Amino acid sequence: MQSEPDLDFRYNATSGITPILLGAILCGGCVFVLISGPTAQAIHSAEGVGGLAIVALFLAGGAFMVRFGLKRVFDRSVVLSLTAEGIKDSRTGLFVGWRDFRGIRLWVKTTNGSLSKATMFIKVPKANGYGEVSFSLEDLDQPYEQVADLVHRRGLAAC
Repeated sequence: MQSEPDLDFRYNATSGITPILLGAILCGGCVFVLISGPTAQAIHSAEGVGGLAIVALFLAGGAFMVRFGLKRVFDRSVVLSLTAEGIKDSRTGLFVGWRDFRGIRLWVKTTNGSLSKATMFIKVPKANGYGEVSFSLEDLDQPYEQVADLVHRRGLAAC
C-alpha cells in the first residue's frame, strides 16, 4: 500500500469574525452605559453597585469573546491531522490508529439552514465489542464532508 501524505486541518479564520463583532458590541455598549448621563450617575452612586457589577460582567464577557475570536482568526496551528499512523485531534489529544478503524458515522445539525454542529464518530474495538470515538468537524478550514470522506477512505485502505 502506498503511503498517503499527512493532511493537517486548521480552524477556518472566518469562524472568529462573529465572536469579535459580538464582543466589540458588548464592550462598546458597556462603555456607552458607563459614560452616558443618568445611567452613569445611577451606577456611580452607592445604590448602583449592583448595576456596576452587571456592567463589569458584560464587559468581561465581551472581552472574552473578542479574545476568542482573535485567537480563531490568527491561530494557524493544526487542529486535526491525518497521518500514516492514524487520526489525531490536537484539541483533545485523542488519537485513533488506522489499524483500530472499523467504520465511520457522521452526525450533522443545522440551524436555519447553516451548519451548527458536525461530529464524526469512528467505530473502534473495545474490550466488550465496539465503541465510538468522536471528533468535532465544525469550523475547520475544509468542509466537514471532505474531512469525513478522507478519514473513511484512509481507514478502509488500512483495513
